[in-house]
Amino acid sequence: MSEELDIALTGVPDALLGIVVETAHAVLRELAPADVSVAARPLLRFDRRGLASGAARRQVLAALRREPQLRAMVVEALTDKAEVVAMLDEYSVLDAPQIAVNAVDRDDLGLLVAALWAGAPSGAAFGIGVCVSAAAARQAHDAAAHQVHEVERQLDEATVAVHRADQRMSDADAAAAKALAQLREERAARRQREQSHGAEVAAAERATRDVETTLAQERANALTATQRAARDQHRIADLEQRLIEARNETATLRLAIATPALSETELRGAAGLAQQLAETLGAMGERVAAAPVRPVAATRAVRPPNQSAPTAGERPPAPTRRALANLPGGLLADSADGATAMLTRSADLVLIVDGYNVSKRAWPESALSEQREKLARALHQIHLRFGCDVVCCFDGDGTEGVRPLRRAGLRIVFSARGQEADELVVDAIDALPKRIPVVVASSDAWVREHAERSGGTVISAATALELARLAGRR
Repeated sequence: MSEELDIALTGVPDALLGIVVETAHAVLRELAPADVSVAARPLLRFDRRGLASGAARRQVLAALRREPQLRAMVVEALTDKAEVVAMLDEYSVLDAPQIAVNAVDRDDLGLLVAALWAGAPSGAAFGIGVCVSAAAARQAHDAAAHQVHEVERQLDEATVAVHRADQRMSDADAAAAKALAQLREERAARRQREQSHGAEVAAAERATRDVETTLAQERANALTATQRAARDQHRIADLEQRLIEARNETATLRLAIATPALSETELRGAAGLAQQLAETLGAMGERVAAAPVRPVAATRAVRPPNQSAPTAGERPPAPTRRALANLPGGLLADSADGATAMLTRSADLVLIVDGYNVSKRAWPESALSEQREKLARALHQIHLRFGCDVVCCFDGDGTEGVRPLRRAGLRIVFSARGQEADELVVDAIDALPKRIPVVVASSDAWVREHAERSGGTVISAATALELARLAGRR
């Protein structure tokens, strides 16, 4: 019977053998070392913690099978326990399944296995097998319960996740609705801005067209005034020439009157002619005084002192083309050498400068007022060095209080409101008599083209600055 129980015990899980193994270990420790067999001595090395391993328990069971004396002492130690005796008293083969279930509920299944192995009642091997089945069933039940618990935990987590997802979806819907509302407001504001900008652009375009129309009308008026002033200038020149001729005739008549060789009849004729000439001169003076003068002051041609007056009856023809500056062969007009030669070799030459076109190239970082001052000093040096008169034209917006720049040999003019200095440069050329050669300093394409049409010789802003540098070194 004991051998059958030992065999049955080998199939019991380690978890149900704890009481048997611990009791056997306790019995071995109570024995004197000499009383412990050689085969069982290795068991003394295990502590309570080491006995929990499967290897230690298998060694204990093997020792119980090999050592009958050890087995008897372990059986005696177990059967002396009151709880083992109580279990043996209530055990029967017929009630073994229920007894095993009750032991499972009390968590005493290991004690029941130890009692059946030690007491060896009838049907003990069957009871141990029932205990093994009950333990397996409880393990399966616990595993299933654990799985159910795990599933419930996962379900709870999934429920929480779904709730959080619903909350996030609700928040996302709210954010989307808010963003959509903001987008609609932004689109409405943008449409309003576009409509407002469109109205502003349309108004600006209308204003631009009005300004362009006004500017074209003003340019046409300026051109008409320029042409009228040119005609008036020609009339004044013609009247002045006729006045000179009349004065020459008067001088001739006075000389003839003073000559004693004339007869009385000739003297009376000369006196009548003198009276007629005096009346003519008076009428011419009134016409000259009443002739309109061009608003832009022009440099009048002055006859050199050594030039003789035209003889009586001789009237020099008015030039039809402007006199050119004296440029020696082999030199370019738009070069420092060529410009220097023209300014020094051409009598009565006038240098007309496109002010800001030159100053902004020389001093781009300076304020406009400072540019004007610097350019005025440089042009004054050109006048002192080369002896030519200089006219400098600046853009003006009609602002009052601009400090005038005064330099000997230099005239500074500002364009009127609505007029550009480019036009002022061309007007200054046309205001000068044709016999006076003109050199224009500008790098503006429009100014260069129209200055050349008016008979001027054009040099660049860079060449003008080089002339100023050379003049400053004199």
